[in-house]
Amino acid sequence: MTYILTLDFLEENENSDILRGGKMRIIAGRWKGMPLRGPENSLTRPTSDRLREAIFNILNSYFMKENLSFDALRVLDCFAGTGALGLEALSRGAQSVTFIEKSTEACRSIRTNIDDLKAQTQCHIIQSDVLNLRISSVSYHLIFLDPPYGQALCEKALENLLNQQWLADHAVVVVESGASESLTFSDGFQLLSDRRVGSARVWILVVNRKASDNESFSTSKGKLEKIVECK
Repeated sequence: MTYILTLDFLEENENSDILRGGKMRIIAGRWKGMPLRGPENSLTRPTSDRLREAIFNILNSYFMKENLSFDALRVLDCFAGTGALGLEALSRGAQSVTFIEKSTEACRSIRTNIDDLKAQTQCHIIQSDVLNLRISSVSYHLIFLDPPYGQALCEKALENLLNQQWLADHAVVVVESGASESLTFSDGFQLLSDRRVGSARVWILVVNRKASDNESFSTSKGKLEKIVECK
């Protein structure tokens, strides 16, 4: 069954809180209200609190329909920037987060946020270009993909993650692109939601390839559980 999920409650400019000088923070969970730091003098474009809250409302809706939860999720935050999306998931109960970011300055900012939250044992930073990632021995259940707008990186990054076994079967993928960008996804992905929000466009996908050597969602106990060990 396909669920069409929307962001009708979101205000037009998803970055308005940052543009007004507001500070980023964790929205919900055990670290609710904790501030997040971003790189100084950087081209990094953080996902605003308002847009991040909307994304997680969509995820909560889907998880409720599928009898899932954030518990035991392995999260992959690609083009991680400040790490806000991955840390939000961790605050809400995810098991661990791996951050992929090629900018040295941004990696320092992610490390600072991890240290501030005392989340070192649950986090791992890989300084790399997502397009150059090699085969992974671990697959992930929830993936955030927020590349620079207008550089045609989304599809290439998704295919590399899929081909290099970073994505568990039935994993949920959240893609953020520019509002005017039109993306085309391969048969390995099922589109659940496509919504323009101010200058952004949010796509929610589910990996739908056949399970093989990776791990898969299980709804039998209302959480993600191991089906087959990764090689």
